[in-house]
Amino acid sequence: MKKINLYQAKNQLIILIIISTFLLIIFAIFSASNAFSYYLTPEEFTQKDYSSEHRIRVGGRVVGNSIKYNDLGITTFQIFGEEDVIISVEHEGLLPSLFGPKTFVIAEGFAVNQNNIRSKSVIVKHENEFLTDIEDADIYVPDYPR
Repeated sequence: MKKINLYQAKNQLIILIIISTFLLIIFAIFSASNAFSYYLTPEEFTQKDYSSEHRIRVGGRVVGNSIKYNDLGITTFQIFGEEDVIISVEHEGLLPSLFGPKTFVIAEGFAVNQNNIRSKSVIVKHENEFLTDIEDADIYVPDYPR
């Protein structure tokens, strides 16, 4: 019967643990890469040409009178950034209940051209301020019964 060298088995176990830990870290970073994505402003979006296969997120405020609905479930609207650059969004699907004029939204989808995006997902970002005077607000306030 062959005798097992405990020193060699211990070294092999340590090497196996180091390699598996390294692979686990690489897998975790690769899996989380989509979760750490950010959004572009309309100004950043218009400065570069994106391919139609590249998923992209663009964030901005909804232009007041630009929201148009149709019977096919497609909503078109425009968003603007801090420098008043406007891009058009064609959204297919449901919209959040807080969606409206002046709402800050992040549209996720694919670039059609430098000024248009086709989205399947819209996220509404909440405001960081408390409003006491709703009539003078420069943000969207849903018309809920009071």
